[in-house]
Amino acid sequence: MASSVVLVNGLPGSGKSTLARALAAELDVPLLSKSLVKAGIVGSTPHMGLPGAIYGALAMDVVWALVGRSDEPPIVDSLWIRSRDLGFVQEGLRRAGSPHVVEVWCDVEPAVAQQRALASRDRLRSRERFAREWDDLVAEAEPLGLGELVAVPSLEPVDATAVAASVRSLLR
Repeated sequence: MASSVVLVNGLPGSGKSTLARALAAELDVPLLSKSLVKAGIVGSTPHMGLPGAIYGALAMDVVWALVGRSDEPPIVDSLWIRSRDLGFVQEGLRRAGSPHVVEVWCDVEPAVAQQRALASRDRLRSRERFAREWDDLVAEAEPLGLGELVAVPSLEPVDATAVAASVRSLLR
């Protein structure tokens, strides 16, 4: 089991998935994306019609299991809302062997993040639901506060090499 895990967090549209991919490449470590795992589960069970939250929880179960089996400190890409998800993240970390946490927080103006996120939403229903939930997301968006924090302004393109150096210095 790796002694550390890197959680990349931030609002939808903050650039966290882009940064997570770049960090995984820079640090030469595994990338575990809740969105990609969830898409795989949904794609393999198209006729079950489960609520999205069920698929999300299943995806994170897989992600935490992989964190616990990784030899290198993995990058985990997801949106975590502290008030909603802190207990789930703590339990996932416990199941993964309680690795040291480095959290990368992608910090961007909410209006910019919203514009980016809406541009990437391809289904009208998803866009409408997202727009209804946006204000709540913004009001609750903050780092989890579980370990070391690297706050990254992500309005402009991010220097992934510099962020990777900061993260590397905090890994155990």
